[in-house]
Amino acid sequence: MVVEVWWRPALVAAMDAMPPPPATSTNALWKPAVALLLSPLLALLWIRAFALVPLGVLHSLAHGIAAWALGVGVRPQLGFGPVVWRLTRLDLGVLPGTSVHLDPGAPRTRQLGVLAAGPLATLVLGGLVPIALFAMARLSEPVVAPVIGGVSVEGPAALAGLRAGDRVRSVDGRVTGSWDEAAPALVEGGRVELERDGATVRLDVPALGERPGLWSERAAPVVAVDPGGAWARSGVRSGDRVLALDGVAVDTWSDAFLQAPGATSVRLSRDGEVLELPLEAGLAGIEHADRLLGRVLPGSAAERGGLRGGDRVLTVSGHRVRDWDELGRTVREAPDGPLLLEIDREGTRLELWVEPDVVRIDGTAARVLGLERHPDLFLPAETAPPPSPARAVSLAMGDLASALVPLQRMAAMRVEAVRGPVVVSRATAGPASLWRWIATMVANGSALLLLYNLLPLPGSDLLAGLLLLRRAR
Repeated sequence: MVVEVWWRPALVAAMDAMPPPPATSTNALWKPAVALLLSPLLALLWIRAFALVPLGVLHSLAHGIAAWALGVGVRPQLGFGPVVWRLTRLDLGVLPGTSVHLDPGAPRTRQLGVLAAGPLATLVLGGLVPIALFAMARLSEPVVAPVIGGVSVEGPAALAGLRAGDRVRSVDGRVTGSWDEAAPALVEGGRVELERDGATVRLDVPALGERPGLWSERAAPVVAVDPGGAWARSGVRSGDRVLALDGVAVDTWSDAFLQAPGATSVRLSRDGEVLELPLEAGLAGIEHADRLLGRVLPGSAAERGGLRGGDRVLTVSGHRVRDWDELGRTVREAPDGPLLLEIDREGTRLELWVEPDVVRIDGTAARVLGLERHPDLFLPAETAPPPSPARAVSLAMGDLASALVPLQRMAAMRVEAVRGPVVVSRATAGPASLWRWIATMVANGSALLLLYNLLPLPGSDLLAGLLLLRRAR
């Protein structure tokens, strides 16, 4: 791998050739360039420059307001470095940025107060503004209700007693008002209070691990049939959508699964047509069609291996596949080499050897088959009313903490791993909604700007204060 750090010596030399900033000046927007020299963590100051522009202006404005309040003379400079044009009340510098030059004759304590105003404003605004934006997002975005849409057969959630349709009221006494709150609480486990068929149910749920086997989307009543089952003998095919059993409408897969035993007739949809079929007595032999393949991508490993849309994957190299997610994980985690897939194709068992393609996703190699999920397998998740304003603010505080996770990821990256803005932008990619995106940008930018100014780096407020104290001795 070629390490793209050739630009560092050149930028270091360029910065060394610059005249140092005045000891009692604060400089806001030129710092991304210096940050890019010093650390991959602070490289975000450059990559998120469009977010730092207003933050840097507010940072310098805070210095100016504090100087006015404390009676310290200031001279603003638009740009950093040598002054190229001196106006009556403003200097223009060479490099993009803003500077506030303090009167060296002002009392030292007042100058320190002016210097402290910038980081303090960044701290306050960097916390309050993102919280307000995240709260607006919480109030405006659809809320997924804390209702279990489906559980994986034989998965940890099913073994713990959780069922599709359960409404999670609380976990260990913590009220769960949305799926975003309920899902992680269920994964951690605890005393769970549910609403099930109008009754209150309490379960002691153990920790479900990384693969809990539950989701919020409701499984549609699309079936996959066992060739030897009663439904297959009655003419039901894999991919059929059940509409009613014995005249009773069926809305979800759980309804179909519970009503199937003993049913004598089924109304179903197949290729746009509605069919009525009598059902033979006996074991139904049906499951949800989550293992049913949708489209096979042209030129993919799946097409080369002979897979077709409508095939149902049963095992991968001897490993039983229970749902679509497990199929993807099994392929990704399997050892190198071709995979033996056992499939069901219209009632016939086949074995196919498939050599997965290797693609790179965010720099990581991944083995894929080139398949698309069968359409219409899941219904939209149930929605819930938006939270109250107070609850939205409380949730927004948690969102702010989550928004700063990219800083931890960047801090863990080695310099050799930083290959330019694209990689760093991917590493810090986050929420899609506009409010969340803006809030994340402001939170990360404010945190980095604050961090910079609290380190003894060139142009930082801390260094300016240290130099001021040193001259006063």
